[in-house]
Amino acid sequence: MTSLGIIFKNTIFITFAMVAYFFFLRGFGLDNEPRLRLINILFILTGINNAIRNNILINLEENYVSNLLIGLKNALVSFVFTLATLTIYIKFIQPSFIKVLQKGFFFWENNFNLPMVILVLFMQGILVSLILSALLMLYWKNFHDRE
Repeated sequence: MTSLGIIFKNTIFITFAMVAYFFFLRGFGLDNEPRLRLINILFILTGINNAIRNNILINLEENYVSNLLIGLKNALVSFVFTLATLTIYIKFIQPSFIKVLQKGFFFWENNFNLPMVILVLFMQGILVSLILSALLMLYWKNFHDRE
């Protein structure tokens, strides 16, 4: 499988899992609980891990940087797709949802507009992508060293 195929497959998984979980929370009226959104990290972690694992075990890629970049690209593309979905949701389906997002941020409460929300979430996405990809590469490096 090509690296682009690996990224695409896992990006679709992460995006759909995050969107489905969001609608699950909306269905039960729990979308205003920011702590429950932390579960999204599990979806991201699973997607990045699958991408790195597939690149190592299927493509037999042993280059640390190449595998790290697969994980990073996978997470960043997923964040872009998820933010696009969130933008569509706020713009066309429920514009008042931006108030729910405002309560989830510690800074600038009640002073958000949609571009600022997207920018803050994208910066968080970059940070989460870097941290999770690096942590998973440490795991896979140790896994490879044991064999």
